[in-house]
Amino acid sequence: MSDDALTTGLLELRSVLAGSFLRYVIDVSDPPCLDDTDRDLLAFFAELAEANADSVGALTQLLVERETTPPPTSFPLAYTSFNYLRPRYLLRPLRDRMASEVDEVLELVGALRATSNDASVDAMLERVFATEKTIFDRIERKLVELPPERPVTSSAPKGTSASRW
Repeated sequence: MSDDALTTGLLELRSVLAGSFLRYVIDVSDPPCLDDTDRDLLAFFAELAEANADSVGALTQLLVERETTPPPTSFPLAYTSFNYLRPRYLLRPLRDRMASEVDEVLELVGALRATSNDASVDAMLERVFATEKTIFDRIERKLVELPPERPVTSSAPKGTSASRW
C-alpha cells in the first residue's frame, strides 16, 4: 500500500472512531440521570469512551508522525434524535450502533493490515480493533444485566373532573 493510501485509510479509521455514537453520547447528548441505574450507566459509558479516546489518540499520534493533521470530529445528524435521553434508554441504540461500527472497523483494519508492511502499525491496528470489540462485548453484557425499570405510579387523581365536583 502506498504511503498516501495508508494515511488515507488511517484518517478514515480515525474518523469512524472519533465520530462514534459512544463519543456523541458522552461529549454532546447530555443524558439526564434520574436514578442510580442512570448514573451507573453514564459512568460506564464514560469509561468506554475513555478506551475509545485512547484508540483515537493512538491514531492521531500516528497521523501526526506522518505529518498529517486529522480533520475535526463530526457526528451524523441522526444522532441528535438521542439528545437528552436517559442512559437506560441509550444502551440498546448504543449496542446496535456499536455492532455496525465494529464491523466497519474490522473491515478498515483488515484492509490496512493486508497491505501495510510496518509491524508497529499492524500491532496498533490490532489493538484498536480489540478495544472496539471489547467495548461492544461489555455493552452487550451490560444490556443483559440491566435491571428492569420500576413502573412509575401517577400522582394524578383518577376519574374525570366531573367526579371530583
